Amino acid sequence: MFAKNLITLAIMLSVASICFACPEEHDEEMSIMNQLDKDMGFENITEKHHTDRRRLASFRPLNIYFDMSEIESSLKRNGMSDRVQFYRKTFAIVGKWWMGALKVNDDRSEIVRQINRYRSQSSDYRFDISASRQASYDLLIKVKLCQNKGRALAYAGPRVRHPTSQRPITGTCCVLPYGDANFKKAKDSVNRGVGTIIHEFGHVISFISFDRYQRKNIQLNRSINRYEWIGPKVMAAAKNYYGCRGSFSGVPIQNLDGNIGGHWSETFLSDELMTPTTGASPEKVSPMTLALCEDSGWYQANYSYTENYSYGKGQFANKSSCKFTKSCPSPAICRSGTSGFVASNMRGIGYCAQDANGCPQERVYSNRDCMNGTQWPKEHAQYYGASYGGNCVIAEGSFVSVGGGYRRTGTQVSVQARCSNSRTSYELTFKKFGKDSRGNSTGDASVTCTRAGTVKFNTSYKYSSSVKCYDPKTFCGNRFGSIGQAKCDDTCTMNGRCQKVGNSRRELWDYDQWKCDNGRGCKSGYTKTGSKPKPKVTVRTRTSTSTSGMALCKDPVTGVARKPKTSTTPKPRTPTPRTTTPTTRTRSPPAFGTGNSGTQWKCWCYNNYRNSSSCPALAEDRD
Repeated sequence: MFAKNLITLAIMLSVASICFACPEEHDEEMSIMNQLDKDMGFENITEKHHTDRRRLASFRPLNIYFDMSEIESSLKRNGMSDRVQFYRKTFAIVGKWWMGALKVNDDRSEIVRQINRYRSQSSDYRFDISASRQASYDLLIKVKLCQNKGRALAYAGPRVRHPTSQRPITGTCCVLPYGDANFKKAKDSVNRGVGTIIHEFGHVISFISFDRYQRKNIQLNRSINRYEWIGPKVMAAAKNYYGCRGSFSGVPIQNLDGNIGGHWSETFLSDELMTPTTGASPEKVSPMTLALCEDSGWYQANYSYTENYSYGKGQFANKSSCKFTKSCPSPAICRSGTSGFVASNMRGIGYCAQDANGCPQERVYSNRDCMNGTQWPKEHAQYYGASYGGNCVIAEGSFVSVGGGYRRTGTQVSVQARCSNSRTSYELTFKKFGKDSRGNSTGDASVTCTRAGTVKFNTSYKYSSSVKCYDPKTFCGNRFGSIGQAKCDDTCTMNGRCQKVGNSRRELWDYDQWKCDNGRGCKSGYTKTGSKPKPKVTVRTRTSTSTSGMALCKDPVTGVARKPKTSTTPKPRTPTPRTTTPTTRTRSPPAFGTGNSGTQWKCWCYNNYRNSSSCPALAEDRD
């Protein structure tokens, strides 16, 4: 007879919110940048400076050089030689990502001369590369291992700027000890490093010194006590993202103690990559971030690098007048002060914090993410059938295991889930947790949920277990995305980035339409939204070419190529069959990675910098 001892497993939960870069590092950075801006004659940006940025020239792929000599020397000097290859891989990925995302069009021949003017001031402006090779790059970055205290992961900023366009042409990036420790202990260490450095590199590219270089793109929204970005590319992208048909106030940026910060507002954009903090799940790139780079006047963006960001999408009830307010979302995502609950995406255990407006904000404990099993108690797999990664979810219930004279009960366990195509049911699998009437293992235990409620299993055994079921449609939508919603393979969240690689015309914002709607002139074939349509006209085909040899999406802000029309009377067309499963009248789920409109979501993989349906693990990860 078993003793009826109930074992309670004590667990330590790690708060997940960490600074990408904290203000104390920025104080020193800003002081250096301000002095250098003054030396270069960029202390006061005039309309002439803005005009210089708009000079016509052909765009070329952004070419980046990372000088790794200093960080590698520091790592070896501190007995960390095993980290050299990790950072080589991390910065190689970051470079490939940004070089694919942006192009530049200023005069490259001026870059070396400009850098040489400041070589004597600091080693930050001297690079481990020959002058002849240096002349082939548009941006050169000094990578360093720096010292600090606190919970910052890294920081970065621009240094020397182009003499004509004012675009940053050199910069520094500092990896901090706290960041290195976090990267090292993560199962997806390269992914964590890449996400952090892509973010930091955004500060080198354009997300900094908004009050000096981008004043014309910013205005104050007093109703939320925030500055907002109102540049035309961001406004057009945001209107499309939020589903706004009329006016739009702007996209909120960080309030840094009453000053203009160098991030999007965490309060309003949550897990966007260019917000100030990072959590347990990777942040994502929105179309607004790429559009801001274009608004700067320095870049042309490749919008296929937009990721599966979805926070607040279509949130405004009044689509004719969209404006952010201080009011909290309703219903609230969680109750402030609560903790230990299953997160809304079903993948972790979370707690409810408050944002700057006092609104509830859900966070996931960094050591309770089901995609990373290394930080969960080993007993969960041994006694309760836990498994991690793949299609994992957090199951809640009473999971009973008997052995060694003890009866153990678990209440929150990571298991595998599979939703039916119709989303009317889902199945949970507890690995090797099935029991016969004697308590012997019968293999996996599977539970099918068809409605909200509690389902018992292992009922032939005297110590049965039970699990909480959710409404299948809600559960499957929260964990795997609604039918037609962006979906990438789960390997993408650890070994790559989920990108939109097959944009369809109706899913993209149209800059020409935005200008027409906002009184800036309507091009031929455009009418103000809601007005009577003009007679149809013949539209010439426009062809997009790529100087990089890469298949780029046509720019969704400056104009998407249209199909030619040979007459004013539309003719019926037979759709060309797609290679993926088409949407049918029975509304069956689309093919993997395919939205109902035919949009392809694929992984941009770290191992080869190409799009694929899934991404392999990396040797540089310390699993």
